[in-house]
Amino acid sequence: MAAGHPEPIYTQVAGGTLLTLPSYKPIGSTTSHLIKPKLTDRQEAIIKVLQKHGSLSISELREKLTMDVPERTLRDELNRLKGMDLVNATGQTTMRKWRVC
Repeated sequence: MAAGHPEPIYTQVAGGTLLTLPSYKPIGSTTSHLIKPKLTDRQEAIIKVLQKHGSLSISELREKLTMDVPERTLRDELNRLKGMDLVNATGQTTMRKWRVC
């Protein structure tokens, strides 16, 4: 999975090879093969805390996580999860709250 993208799927069919490019989210109105993104243990823990407690700031989330995560690392993880459309944020800077989509 280079650069966070799923591996292509090659299938032998009569007369050639079928190439499938899986996606985390649908592209336009075409039929796609959606796959569940592979999450790290820390990302799964973040999702579970947000599911349990709802909308939280980064400092609130850090308090509720059972593992010690530096603020910058937590912010990076939240942005990765946002890129996968698993969480979203509302508000600006210090007032920003994160929640599961």
